[in-house]
Amino acid sequence: MMGKVKICVLCITSVVIVALYWGKSKISNRYAVNNKDSGKDRTNQGTNLPDGTYFSSVRQFPDDTSFAALLPYEVPGRTCSHDKCKQKRHIIFLKVHKCGSTTVYSILDRAAAKYGLAVLKPLPGRPSFYPSKDLNYPHLHVRKPTFADAAYSPNKTYDMMIHHMVFDAKVVNAMMPKDSFRIGIVREPFSQFKSAFNFMSMKSKFNITSSNSLLAFFQNPYKYWNMYIRRSYNSFIRNGMMYEFGFPDDDMKIRNNETFIEQYINYIDKQFDFIIVNELFDESLILLGRKLCWKVHDFLYVKRNAGKYTPEFKTEDDPWIIQQHKAWSKADYHLYDYFLTKMKKTIASQGKDFYDELASFKNALKWVKRCGFENAIDSCQRNVSGTYVALQCVKFGRSNKQN
Repeated sequence: MMGKVKICVLCITSVVIVALYWGKSKISNRYAVNNKDSGKDRTNQGTNLPDGTYFSSVRQFPDDTSFAALLPYEVPGRTCSHDKCKQKRHIIFLKVHKCGSTTVYSILDRAAAKYGLAVLKPLPGRPSFYPSKDLNYPHLHVRKPTFADAAYSPNKTYDMMIHHMVFDAKVVNAMMPKDSFRIGIVREPFSQFKSAFNFMSMKSKFNITSSNSLLAFFQNPYKYWNMYIRRSYNSFIRNGMMYEFGFPDDDMKIRNNETFIEQYINYIDKQFDFIIVNELFDESLILLGRKLCWKVHDFLYVKRNAGKYTPEFKTEDDPWIIQQHKAWSKADYHLYDYFLTKMKKTIASQGKDFYDELASFKNALKWVKRCGFENAIDSCQRNVSGTYVALQCVKFGRSNKQN
């Protein structure tokens, strides 16, 4: 077909073997301790988190690396008709900087438009729920969201909250429905740090003249970084992920305290229903889709906001710099190791239907990428016939040349 608007239809069909036996795809009841979707205890355990006090009761880890007692997520199986679970429509997503969060945001934002969901947004002209001014110590806790930072109306029910913020359970609970499903995201700490340092132009902000800005920074980090002065983006390069999860990094007495770090991660695990791991992105999305009872095609994506590294960040990682970063952002490494282990355990507990669905999803993503345009996803349709899933991407505007 030719005309003013050229239409190229790319069809991909892949077979997904559906879990016919619901019981086989369920995780045994012993995994359901902390991960019920309803009735989840989200109290602060008697602790006012920003003041640095300890939790009254904490599950201790057996050691720093094994997380032997860590429980995987309870994930339902996928049925062909997908009618045995109720779609979750109330979503809170903690959009953590440089973790692939903009891609997840685009997925959720597209779903909000598709399903007619109301998104709680920051004040007009604001890209996030951060306060408009970068406040100095000791008022760092004010960086957490308040009612004044959101375009919030008490007379309206909101379905999604998906913009950047520093997590504060009390404020979020007050503005969003009680049954909201909370999602977070993490990334391998050093790669997240490099991406943040590069994307946020910290070399320029710190006036580093060396050709190797990371080496110069870690040779004397306190020459550039000051806990009492929060320069623009300064907070995001030391325990940057934990900072956005609300960790009180400004308190020197606890920022390197292993016990308190473990306590806070345990708190995060109770507060959030699911944490996406960037390095297992597609696997995370398939599991998330099952927990939300959303369709597979709701999670098709193209990468968003993926910045390009300058030459100095493309060189082979220096072991000394990495070791310095591990000491500098100890809490981020604990956070990542914990949820990476939790994700791996969850994946290992899945049945064959999960891996078949994952393969089909990855195949669909290849065709979406091959389409060469972002709007392709908006016109993707999923038609189910028996155990077969057909994904169709329709491209408008110009023909697509296939190699």
